[in-house]
Amino acid sequence: MYTLNLSNMTLGVDFARGQVASLLINGIERICTPEALFKLRLRDEAGNATVFTAYDATATTPTEDGAIYALGGFCVQVHLCEKQGSAAWRAQVRGIDQNHVVEWLDFPLVSLPALKENNQEGNGGTVLYPYNEGALISNNDHRNMTDFRHWEPEYPSLGCYGVFPNMICSQMQAYLWEDAGLYLGAHDPRRGVKGIDFYAENGGITMQMRLFCGVEFGQD
Repeated sequence: MYTLNLSNMTLGVDFARGQVASLLINGIERICTPEALFKLRLRDEAGNATVFTAYDATATTPTEDGAIYALGGFCVQVHLCEKQGSAAWRAQVRGIDQNHVVEWLDFPLVSLPALKENNQEGNGGTVLYPYNEGALISNNDHRNMTDFRHWEPEYPSLGCYGVFPNMICSQMQAYLWEDAGLYLGAHDPRRGVKGIDFYAENGGITMQMRLFCGVEFGQD
């Protein structure tokens, strides 16, 4: 287990299993159900899509600050370190053949408790979601009854996807409890295209930071 200790947060990552296993904030466990650390989608020249996750790795090699995941001829290397008091993540996808392109990478995937008004355990919070001018969402069931629910961005666009820069106004989102908050942000001065959203999964809420890679076929 790789442990990163910050001022009020202790992050435990099981790189061997490919998941964020623990997130202690103010001494309280905030992880709901561990999810795969990353997910990515490849497309071939005919447009066929294949999705891989950290759980699909055929081999995992630990490194000083993370791990390398072998996935069917290519690999994903993830890095985690402390930077200015925060947990700083990076990922590299290498070894893509000339017949495939990396369309997007969801990283890191973190599973937090169900939102406050959908949570029988009493440990839920509110998502600060930068949709248009921003929203505080405490009831995911109500959100899912609107056109502003979680949609997987696809082409052609429906015009309401959680994509930055477009309907999403900033490269971050946050999960807020009464006593603390968790900020997730992409510190990208080039303002590359991203899918920033959250969705209910396995009894909790998965926070999604999707990086659309903008690369060519065969390119790392």
